[in-house]
Amino acid sequence: MSEYTTVLDYGADASGKSDSSQAFRKMAEDSSISTVIVPNGIFRIDSTVDLKMKNLQGPGKSRYGQATSKSSHLTTGKLTGENDYLFKNQGPIVDGLTFRNLGKGGVFDLFSYNAVVRNCYFEQLGTAMFEEDAFVNFRVEFCNFTSVGYGIRQTKGGALNTTVHVIGCEFNSTHHGLIFAGKLWGSNFCQNIFEQMDGDAIRASHIYVCNFEGNWWEGHNGHDSDKYPDGYPCLRVTESQQMMNNTASSNQVADGWLNLFNLDEEGRNGGGMGGVSTNKGLLRVISSVGKSTKLTPDGLTSSRADWIGADPLMICAGRSRGGGWSQDIALRTGGPGGDGGHVTLDNYPENSGGVFKSSLRFLKLVDGDNKRHESLRLVRDGADHPQPGLIGRSELEQDHVALTGVPAQCYVCEGGRSRGLEAFTDIDRGTEGEISLAAVYGFDNPMLNVTVEDRGIVLDGVTYDKGETWNHSDSRSSRWLTLHFVDRQTGQPKTPKGFWLWFNLHTN
Repeated sequence: MSEYTTVLDYGADASGKSDSSQAFRKMAEDSSISTVIVPNGIFRIDSTVDLKMKNLQGPGKSRYGQATSKSSHLTTGKLTGENDYLFKNQGPIVDGLTFRNLGKGGVFDLFSYNAVVRNCYFEQLGTAMFEEDAFVNFRVEFCNFTSVGYGIRQTKGGALNTTVHVIGCEFNSTHHGLIFAGKLWGSNFCQNIFEQMDGDAIRASHIYVCNFEGNWWEGHNGHDSDKYPDGYPCLRVTESQQMMNNTASSNQVADGWLNLFNLDEEGRNGGGMGGVSTNKGLLRVISSVGKSTKLTPDGLTSSRADWIGADPLMICAGRSRGGGWSQDIALRTGGPGGDGGHVTLDNYPENSGGVFKSSLRFLKLVDGDNKRHESLRLVRDGADHPQPGLIGRSELEQDHVALTGVPAQCYVCEGGRSRGLEAFTDIDRGTEGEISLAAVYGFDNPMLNVTVEDRGIVLDGVTYDKGETWNHSDSRSSRWLTLHFVDRQTGQPKTPKGFWLWFNLHTN
């Protein structure tokens, strides 16, 4: 860099033995230049330098242990207090510098509007970049932070920090990474490493519409294990549930950090990042108030925290803006040449073994706040045994309900033409004009419909007998059901050659 004018031309000492503040200050005040160039060497800054909106350029950051002859190192002998900074009012670009051994002192009291700090190394210091007010369109790229108190520190509560982009940086053995007392909105954090820290990686009062992609969290030390038994949050907001409408993908979180992008326990969704997260083949849409829907190769799952209401999962087909057409919803199984699989409604295995005990409901009328439904559900007897068919309720006017259903059905005849007799454990045809049927779990409040195939033979009634009848004030229950048939003309018992039987069991 000797072909350029540098701080050496203004009297800076590259050995670090004397204070070079005045040389930096003179170059920054020179109206003929736009960039303060720092060559290889060690430069001591003992009083804050106002850069007068000039860029600050070095030959490139050093790696840990790299010789100072190949980079420019900036340090101090006096600016070691928490409110001390080497530079203020920097220009739009800071690039290629190493800052080291400042005690509790800081590097930049920033002008954080439309600026970038890149390819810099910060080690053993208090705050790398300080801003009291808000950040706007500020970028930090490919910087390293080792043994620092804060990477970024913004202190004004209520400030709106927007379009902050931190990309390809490493925070190692630091206290805090990126700390915003105000809100953080519309910002990107990509391909960063947060390793062996004891404070926050990223913290703000609110985190809205931000993107987290390809970051790595590993190793958090010294947090309160009683307060954070599952690890310290990889992101944190100081206002409850104010982490909304963000996106995240390909982030890795382990070893003392809590992954807020992919909390497994459904009851804890309210503590995670609100927005869209993808990780390890899983896509998850999360609200910050306890709702989560995830898509995996095995299916779509919606869940709610324990304390939130059971609002429905909506699957909506498209409709034109003008409302002129609507789209069908199709459930399709099987591949080309196959017959397809089943469409099954069940429950979580831990709930009654996965048995579906809810209803299918159809909204058929809205009258102000009053909604009326048509519903169908599986039928079970008083002992919770499954029964054939479906039973339903049709809500009419207030306090008026009709019973409906999909009945079990069978055709009973002599010979091999019978159908549906597997619903019964035994059939007794021993008495003329009587056919007795024994159900698997019995008949409980049956609703019957019988159509006789033979002309002239009619159904004459039903009895519950065989000594196994349980009569209650509100139900009729029996294992055996006997159908009585007679000849219409003579009134004598007569068994038909065949009949159809439909029945529903309304237990309640």
